[in-house]
Amino acid sequence: PRSRPALGGSMSKSEEQELAELEELFNSGNARESNLPVALYAKLEVFEENRRKAEDARREREKRAVMIQEQAEQRYDRSRALRERAQKRQGVAIEEHKAANLASGIATREQEAQWQVEREEEKRTFIEKARGQVIGAKNL
Repeated sequence: PRSRPALGGSMSKSEEQELAELEELFNSGNARESNLPVALYAKLEVFEENRRKAEDARREREKRAVMIQEQAEQRYDRSRALRERAQKRQGVAIEEHKAANLASGIATREQEAQWQVEREEEKRTFIEKARGQVIGAKNL
């Protein structure tokens, strides 16, 4: 530390020490502890800020992608449930239709069997009546 003479003459030891401390304090703010040029340091700061912004944007994109994926899965699950419900209803309708067709077929066969019995009865009655007429005609 250099000593400076005071306005009135020489400085005391404590004044010199105080001046040295003040000079050191003022000079320490300007002194840089790095060998990096200021422009390069500024570029690095800009790079860090851009990297941070890019990471934030990437995280936002990932959040949106996850949200879109979840919505797509929900839509798929909902459509699958609707499809299964429709298939179940269709299956029930098909089974009901088959049962109705089966019942109709059974009723038709029963009706045809009844008609067959009636035809055979009418045929037997006709044959007996015709036989009676033939026998009656022979006896004349």
